[in-house]
Amino acid sequence: MRTDLTELSYKRLLTLHPQLQASAFKCYDACIAKEIPLYVVWARRSKQEQDLLYRLGRDVPGTIATYTRSELSPHCYGLSIDFCLYNGDVLYEWPQCEPHKYWRWKWIKVQKVFEQDGWESGWRWYNFQPGHLQNLLGKSIIEHRDDTNRKATEDRDYWRKDL
Repeated sequence: MRTDLTELSYKRLLTLHPQLQASAFKCYDACIAKEIPLYVVWARRSKQEQDLLYRLGRDVPGTIATYTRSELSPHCYGLSIDFCLYNGDVLYEWPQCEPHKYWRWKWIKVQKVFEQDGWESGWRWYNFQPGHLQNLLGKSIIEHRDDTNRKATEDRDYWRKDL
C-alpha cells in the first residue's frame, strides 16, 4: 500500500472529533488489512472551506460539489469523512469504480466496515453520496450547530466578565 497516501489519510483522520478518532482509525486500518486501497480525501473542514465548496457551481464557476452550507455540514464539526480508492497514482471516485466489479466490491466493503462500527453511509441516502461517511454521535446536526453556537457565546461572555 502507498505509505504517503496512508500518512495523509491518518493526518486527516486526526482532524475528526476526538470521540470519533479511535473508531475511524480502527475502520481505516481494517480496510487496509483487507487490502482495500482507501484514501481519506476530507475529514474536518473549516467553515471557509465548506462555504467555498458550497459556492462551486453557484456563484463560482464549476460543478456543484455539495448541497450543504457550513453550519449544517458534519465536516465542520469533525463528524464525517469523504473517501475514494486508489491504484498506484490514480484516485478513483465512485463513478470510476461502479462499472468495474472488482473496484465496486472494494467500495462496498468500505461502507460495510464503517457501518459495522456505527457510522452512517451516504451510500444509503436518497440523494446518494457514496463517498461520504458520518457519525453524529447520537445527536442531530442542528444540535451540534446549537452546541457550537452556545459554546462560542459562553466563551465570549467568559472573557467579558473581566472587563
